[in-house]
Amino acid sequence: MDYTSIVEQINVDQNRSCFKKPEQAELEYLRSLNLPNEVLNFYCDYNPIDTIELNDIRLLPISEIIAENTNYTPGYLLTPLGFCVIASTIEGDVYCIQNIVTDYKIVIASHDEIYEGQETEELLSATKEVSINFIDFLNSFIEGKLVVSYYDLEK
Repeated sequence: MDYTSIVEQINVDQNRSCFKKPEQAELEYLRSLNLPNEVLNFYCDYNPIDTIELNDIRLLPISEIIAENTNYTPGYLLTPLGFCVIASTIEGDVYCIQNIVTDYKIVIASHDEIYEGQETEELLSATKEVSINFIDFLNSFIEGKLVVSYYDLEK
């Protein structure tokens, strides 16, 4: 998968070079989450230097992905269920990769609807699919097609 055009568009939109190579420990963390190869391949070459915000959506650097998935709600509650937060919104909701048996999808998860003490089914019900793959998610990110709030999507 070639991410060059997406990376170039983000750099143009931000008027700066937005990416760097990740640290080995950062890549090991992502690998520990069993992320799809296309996601790992992106982050192997293009770790955001810091948060990249476009249209009120924030693409996170690996250091913040680690924090979101280990320390913050809803990320730390979803990570054990096969999710990985990769982006956030100004409303506080998060975009996650959800591993599903032999595939994955990208979902938005509500920070209002997910909280400690919920059963798995309740946690899963507070997510909504937004993309079937990572490249489509990134294209929607640069094109301004992602929603800022979980509640912006129809049920």
